[in-house]
Amino acid sequence: MTGGLLLYNYQHDGLIGMRKTMSQAVGKFCNSESIPKVILHPMIRSFASFYNAKTQDMIDSFESFNSFQEFFTRKVKPRNIEYDEKSLLSPADSELISLSKIENNQVMLVKGNNYLLSEMLEGPKKLELSEEEIRKLKKNQDSELYSAIFYLRPGDYHRYHSPTNFTVSNIKHITGDLKTVNKDFIFKYKVI
Repeated sequence: MTGGLLLYNYQHDGLIGMRKTMSQAVGKFCNSESIPKVILHPMIRSFASFYNAKTQDMIDSFESFNSFQEFFTRKVKPRNIEYDEKSLLSPADSELISLSKIENNQVMLVKGNNYLLSEMLEGPKKLELSEEEIRKLKKNQDSELYSAIFYLRPGDYHRYHSPTNFTVSNIKHITGDLKTVNKDFIFKYKVI
């Protein structure tokens, strides 16, 4: 199986811009290796406890982490995942927040909040996908297209794994808006 990886950049104003600034500041903090270990390790333990992180499958101890980023991307023990053709297997620890049928160029996120499939695949400059372009996305023309959106929570293990034999054949960097999938934010501000 081959496929592509889509990467997004933020370009927002106002409230979303504030989230971008906060996200960047938190990212710098999480990547910092200058936090004294006597402060860092209790902070990581508290964070893990508060967000119910699965720590029982960690390979390394809390004391081995030099930054929050190392905790987020911690190594875990191999997991035995049983094959079930009727199940959807996520590539990461996460919460499935939306599974919806793609209708024309629309994908529903949650509770009627929609986004354009074309924007997610091509960036904000490509606003419409023709029926022919959508049809080309299907391997089998009798099948239907679905969107699955997963929310990677703060306490989740932050590495992705391929749930199948998968070769990345290309990477496409798409500049544009990063769509939040945090349900609380979406419901409160009615934006995606």
